[in-house]
This record gives sequence, C-alpha cells and structure tokens, in this order.
Amino acid sequence: MSGTIHISFPKPGTVLTYADAFKAYRELEGYMLSRVYISSFQGNVGVYDLITHLEDLASKHGVDDGRKLSSLRELMHLFVSERTALANGVNGARFYLHGNAKALAKHDETHLFEIGIDGERLCRELDEFIELLGEESADTDEYADTYSPYPPKRMATRKTNNGFPKWLTVSICALMACFGLSVLAHVIIQFGILSRWLV
Repeated sequence: MSGTIHISFPKPGTVLTYADAFKAYRELEGYMLSRVYISSFQGNVGVYDLITHLEDLASKHGVDDGRKLSSLRELMHLFVSERTALANGVNGARFYLHGNAKALAKHDETHLFEIGIDGERLCRELDEFIELLGEESADTDEYADTYSPYPPKRMATRKTNNGFPKWLTVSICALMACFGLSVLAHVIIQFGILSRWLV
C-alpha cells in the first residue's frame, strides 16, 4: 500500500562494500518484483520486465497519470543503471574477474560502492502507482477487458448521457444522414422526370 516500505535500503551517498551493495540491490529488486509477481514467477523476470508490465497495465486500465508513471520509470531505469555499474565494477574491473571466483570475492569484500538511488522513494512511488492501478481496475471484468479493444474505464468515456456508446450513436446518425440524402436524391430525380413529361 502507499507509503509502506518493507525493506531498509541505504540512503543515497552511503558507501558500502560491493558485497553489501549487491545484497541491498537484490533485496530492493526482490521487493519491487514481489509487489506485482507471485513468488514462483519472480525468478523469471527483472526490473525491465516490471517497467514494461506496469506500462501495459496502465494502458489496459486507462491510468493516465503520466507524471507518476514517468517519475517511476525514471527511478527504475536509474536502479537498473546503478545495478549494472555495480555488476561491472569501476572501469569494468569486476567484469574481468568473473573467471576467478576467489579474486571476484576478494574484490567484492574490499572495494567500495556509493549508493545513488533513493530506494525509499522508489518503493513509495511504486506502491502509490500500484495502488492507483488497483483503484482503476477494481470494477474490471477481466474477460471483457482482455478481449475488448477498449478497457472498461475508457469505454465509459465513450458513452453519451443516455447510456448509449458514442460509436452506436454516431453510426445511427450517419445512417440517418445517408438515408436522408438518398431520399432527397430520389425526390430530385423524380421531380426531373415529371418536369420532362409536363413540358
């Protein structure tokens, strides 16, 4: 729920060993994934998958608060960027040690990494966005939502005051207009024919 943080992530500017930083980033990622995916599925996805999934859900349920999604997306991309920098090490030093487990472990225990991401803000914004999604999708018919080109919330905006969908109202008006034009054309033609006979 909004504002509920279940993990304690170091504040920006905190300096940790690589080993401790890896643990903190893993816990933060695990928390983010647990807010959306069931535990048995979390091992198959990452933060990039989560970003895409949230964008799809926002589109599906007609959540149009672009500022919230934009801010959350920016924080999640920053998280991924920092975690990649952590995995590679300064100037890629850690990347070249992957073939030597002992040297890699020594590197992670002795080298320091500075936290840049605001983990609490990231969790808070994620919780708020998930809460917003929950509010928008509370009355959703999952079957209709999956197989309809318009999510229920968006469909609601496409209705007129009397409850008819706008597309139906527009179609009826268009048919009436076509019928009226055809009748008018028929009258004009008949009038032309009668005029010739009378002359």
